[in-house]
Amino acid sequence: MIFSIFLLFFPLLTSWLISIFVDTSLYTNLVLPSFAPSSFVFPIVWTVLYLMMGYSSYRIYKKSETTIAQVIYFIQLFINLIWPFFFFQYQFFTFSALWLLLLIILVIGTIILFFQIDHTSGYLLLPYLFWITFALFLNITIVILN
Repeated sequence: MIFSIFLLFFPLLTSWLISIFVDTSLYTNLVLPSFAPSSFVFPIVWTVLYLMMGYSSYRIYKKSETTIAQVIYFIQLFINLIWPFFFFQYQFFTFSALWLLLLIILVIGTIILFFQIDHTSGYLLLPYLFWITFALFLNITIVILN
């Protein structure tokens, strides 16, 4: 039971911990494209996405215990959580875009593996895939503009 609750909230908890160490105020100082969301949008969207990811992972755990799907899930989550350091902390904008491309590939793999175990779990990750794909385009545009 406790592990199930852990799976539900782990993505949200880890992102919150990372936010303590990463100053995202750089975002408002960048030259941004016209399609860039306001900075207040990101915490809202990420909270919803992390809860959906946690629920998706929980469903997979309930259906199959430990699988390669969960290993890939935690790898992609780690890749996701490291991105803010590259982008905001170190301002490696080009590297950050490549890092997002790696993340997208891993998320597609996770979705495929989750879908094979539980369709709902795969579907729950689709908004996450769309958001990080958007983030890649935003990141590339920031590289070009800055």
